[in-house]
Formats: sequence, structure tokens, C-alpha cells
Amino acid sequence: MENIKTEDLEGSPSNVIYITEEQRIEWNHDATRELLKVYDEKCDMLDSGIITTQKKLWELVSKDMNRKGYYYTGAQCENKWKTLKRNYRNKLEKLDKYGSKKRHCPFENEITEILSKRPQESMFSKSFNNSQKFSRITKNNSDQYFEINLNEPPGFSGTETSVSDKSHIKIIQNVDEEQLLQSADYIMQDSSAPQIVEELVELRKVITKQNRTNTEMLRQSNELHSKIVQYLDGAAQRETQNLELEETRMEQQNEVIKQMKIQNALLQKLLEKI
Repeated sequence: MENIKTEDLEGSPSNVIYITEEQRIEWNHDATRELLKVYDEKCDMLDSGIITTQKKLWELVSKDMNRKGYYYTGAQCENKWKTLKRNYRNKLEKLDKYGSKKRHCPFENEITEILSKRPQESMFSKSFNNSQKFSRITKNNSDQYFEINLNEPPGFSGTETSVSDKSHIKIIQNVDEEQLLQSADYIMQDSSAPQIVEELVELRKVITKQNRTNTEMLRQSNELHSKIVQYLDGAAQRETQNLELEETRMEQQNEVIKQMKIQNALLQKLLEKI
């Protein structure tokens, strides 16, 4: 079932048909490319503080997509981005494990550019680049000695090596100190660490968002309470004023009646004398 929603996109109301989450979402090449472009722009706004929450970011992405003729909700745009990022990560994992570049990753260049601007999202690709650099260093300097398996930590490799083998020392001496530090960082990293860090970053965003929501709700609740108190105080004052006005009016009426009675009595006496 299609969900029809009316939204002002170009200054005048128009009927916009959104595809619901229950339906199979189809993203063509142009729509996906536009999504990446818009997401990159909105992320710049998020980084600069113009946008403060992920929810607002995806709402703006959806609106921009709608203006371009691609009618997707914010949640659908976010899910598509997560799918693209997951495919990109799988491509890097396959390349790291098997060394094959045949596996196709849609929009690889665009995703790489987006992630390279944002450290919190590009930690995986950074680790991957370090591993590739370390592999090249090792290959160039030690093909004649041994082969390094980055998937097996030191001490657990099936290859038997001798600690007294001086060729190992020679290899290490030929490696730049900075390159050694980068390779050591990569070896010490667990293969799932980038994913865990990414999940922690997402969790932190959710908690921060929830805290902001709770703070805003508390602020609104306090404002509402203050308005209710002010209204009740004002209502009580108005009620008191109304009672005072009513009493004054009654007193004035009684005084008028009293004066009329006096005048009538005087008039009656005059008539009797005549």
C-alpha cells in the first residue's frame, strides 16, 4: 500500500507519493548517485554544527531528494547509505583477505571520498590502507625470507621460524620507523575493531540524541507548567476583579433605588399639600 503525503516542495502544495518500508525499495543508478552527493553535503553541515542530529540530517536529505524527483523517506535514505557502506566494507575485507580486486563495489570512489572526510566513519578504510601498505613493505623487503600472514597474530602462525635468524633483524632494519609503527598498530588491531568502534560511535550518537530529546522535553514541560500557573493566577485575579465589579454594581443599583424612593416620597408629600 502506498503512503500518500502532501508536502510543500516548491512553495506550493503538491501530492508526493512515498514508498513505504514494507515495499521493496528500488534504487536506480542516478538516485543512488544523487543520494551520495546530497549526503556528503549534509554531512558537511552536520560537521559544522548547522545540523545537530542524525534525524534532522536524513530529513533534509529526503527533502533534497524529493526536490530532485526521487521520493524516499529519511529512513529509506539512511538504510540505503548503510547498505552501500556495508558493501564497501565487505569489498575491503575480501581484498584484504584474498588480495583480489575483481569484486565490484558500486560507487566505490564516491564512498571512499565521503569516508575519507569523516574519521568516525572511515576507521575501517584507514585500517585497511595501513594493512595494504604494510603488505607492500613486507613484500618488497622480505620475499626471499618469509611470507607474512596478516590474518594470524605473531606466535600462532603455522610457519616455523627461528628467533636467532639474523635475516629477520636485517629486514626490520630496512623498514622505515614510521612504517613499522603503522604496521604494528594494524597487527594489534582486532579484525572486528573498526565495526565495534563504529557501533560505539552510533550508540553514542543515539544516547546523545536521547539526552537532547529528554532535555528538550523537560524544558517544554517546565514552560508548560509555568504557563499553566500564570494562567491560573491570572484567572483567579480576573475572578476576584469580576466579583468586586459585581459588588460595586449592586451597591450602585441599591443606591439608585434608595434615591428614587426618597424622591418619590418627597413628590408624594408635595402632591398631598397641593
